[in-house]
Amino acid sequence: MSRSRRVLAGIGCFVFLALLLSGVSLAGKTGGYFGTDYDLGGATVTIVTWDGSSIPSQFLEGGSAAGWIQEAEKLFNCKIVFDGADYTNYAEWCLTRYMAGDSVNDIWQVSNRIGYFGPLAKGALLPLDEVVGEGYFDRLSQEARFTADLLSYKGRRYVFSPSTDIPEDIVVPNQLTTVMYYNKTLILNEGLQDPYELYKAGEWTWAEFDRYVKRLTRDTNADGEVDQYGMTLTLDWLAVKFARANGAVDVKFDENGRAAFGFDDDAAKNAAEQLGRWHLIDKVMHPSWDQTGAFMGGNVGFLLYPLWHYQSIANNAAFQFGILPIPMGPNVDRYVYPLQSVGGWALPANVKNPEALMALLEYLYRGDDETMYEDADAALSMYASRQDMEVALESALTWEGEVEGLFSDEGYPELRDAIRRTMDDLCWSSKAFSEVVNARKPVIQGYLDDLFNQ
Repeated sequence: MSRSRRVLAGIGCFVFLALLLSGVSLAGKTGGYFGTDYDLGGATVTIVTWDGSSIPSQFLEGGSAAGWIQEAEKLFNCKIVFDGADYTNYAEWCLTRYMAGDSVNDIWQVSNRIGYFGPLAKGALLPLDEVVGEGYFDRLSQEARFTADLLSYKGRRYVFSPSTDIPEDIVVPNQLTTVMYYNKTLILNEGLQDPYELYKAGEWTWAEFDRYVKRLTRDTNADGEVDQYGMTLTLDWLAVKFARANGAVDVKFDENGRAAFGFDDDAAKNAAEQLGRWHLIDKVMHPSWDQTGAFMGGNVGFLLYPLWHYQSIANNAAFQFGILPIPMGPNVDRYVYPLQSVGGWALPANVKNPEALMALLEYLYRGDDETMYEDADAALSMYASRQDMEVALESALTWEGEVEGLFSDEGYPELRDAIRRTMDDLCWSSKAFSEVVNARKPVIQGYLDDLFNQ
């Protein structure tokens, strides 16, 4: 029995595969929704990514999908090329291609951070509900299904994925998931309970976290200076993650599809004010902006950071550590694991044969089941303890579309930075929540109105 199957049987959970946004192939050709009975009439299909014209390594000689491009070209009667632009001007590059009529056989990589909202707002993306029925979305992996719903607009879905009909007992926790790292050695040495036990009991809350960080923050050598801290600096992009775990969202869509400023409700207020207290009043945050460096120094209790840093900590920490969800705040009733970004693939609105293009992408990027099991085993083997593996698995199982900031698009830095500065104003200053919101809301709403021409 594979590692993933043993682990999943042991904790009795239902799992799904989280495909990487980069479209890494898992190899193999069995399964899937569409099949290969399509004829693209000799057309040149352009797969557009922010890696530009480089062919992904898995398709090159020696790669896990070597020869697949050539096989797909024969089966679908087409020529496959890769193209694109750097993420900073990716959306503009795609729109230029669309306006010139060059995108009729394109497949575009998109994420909420790169290349999605600009083309969407300009009407340059194809609603996929008009191409495939509800049955298609029902057969997507859980993460892909929630992503398609999250990035829907005015009741239509625009993002698809090759992750169809994935075996239920396969899991690859998404490395973009935000968790709370903790210095187990430091916490136990201070006479505190391992917070993992609180997590397992469903009691890992802001109140408990508050107790821990205040207890940990102290002057250990009686020189009059604090030299041990409860947590690393949790501001800017990390503050947005913390707020999202309490149910706050940066932008909301009303029943008419109008995008509106979202950080004006109780969930945002409670998160911002709590971070402000820890930072300005309780002073439990280590002052360094190098959060990971401060944590690795061994004198900080907690670090809020994505899973993609796990391996580095495991390889270099001189102390025992673990991971936890972000503690539950007053506006949620479960642990929330925000992703740094979400995405998949989209089709330009002027494509000639959308279903065939979706089938082609699925053929190239969906793996066979056995290789998926092997990849799941490899992904789970990075965790240093069973406890950490369980937390990582739960992050995948319980994810329901939470992303740190829906509008963190690199193509719209003014909007992204204005949203982050709202949280910083609340955490750095002594201004009232209403004062900050009243000053920032019109600015952000103006950006949204301009973007969506609303």
